[in-house]
Amino acid sequence: MGIKSPYLNPLFLRKNQDSFESVLEKSAFFYGTHSCPWAVIIPEDLTTENHQHVLNSFNFTLSEHSVAMGIELQAFSKFETPENFEIKSMSHNLEEWMIPLVDAFGSTKDITHQYALTHKQALALNAHFHHYTLYIGKCPVSSLTLSLNQKEACLNDVATLPKFQKQGFASSLILFTLSQAQKLGGTHCFLDASVGAVSLYQRLGFTSLFKNNIFLKEITPK
Repeated sequence: MGIKSPYLNPLFLRKNQDSFESVLEKSAFFYGTHSCPWAVIIPEDLTTENHQHVLNSFNFTLSEHSVAMGIELQAFSKFETPENFEIKSMSHNLEEWMIPLVDAFGSTKDITHQYALTHKQALALNAHFHHYTLYIGKCPVSSLTLSLNQKEACLNDVATLPKFQKQGFASSLILFTLSQAQKLGGTHCFLDASVGAVSLYQRLGFTSLFKNNIFLKEITPK
């Protein structure tokens, strides 16, 4: 059994190819075998009418958009953690790291636990994952994941408990993590932002690179 969220089981199309239908058939078989919902993500400038036609034949429709963004880390200034909260490395304690993700993404504890388990398995295989959580007192308020591939870093899972949102906690956690990425040898950092979060990341120094179309499978009533 896989993770029951299409956003955590994405198929990315990085270039146009003649065998798109074949790729979808293989993906449908793979995710079906593991009982996983899945999403198809295609850069907006690569999306063609044929893609949409083929996706519609698989009952996928264009559901939303995201924006790929990046920042250069060479000139990034050191981040000092304010005294009113604490940021901890959480790769040893994913149970607490995952707490903000549940409500922030409208998920469930079971789905988020499955997702955290995949991270734990990746860490056991020496994946370059780093998990950070911002605490107010003993309460985990905001979490994210930093991954590194040589000098390129990526932010994922940026999540803040709803009652603590729009108070600057996610921004502080991101700035701290960018500082950590720089210390770990990263020269650039990338992320995939929801359309509504683009302005937040722009204020932190990220620039937009390209837009993505996200296709989700229509749920057929039983």
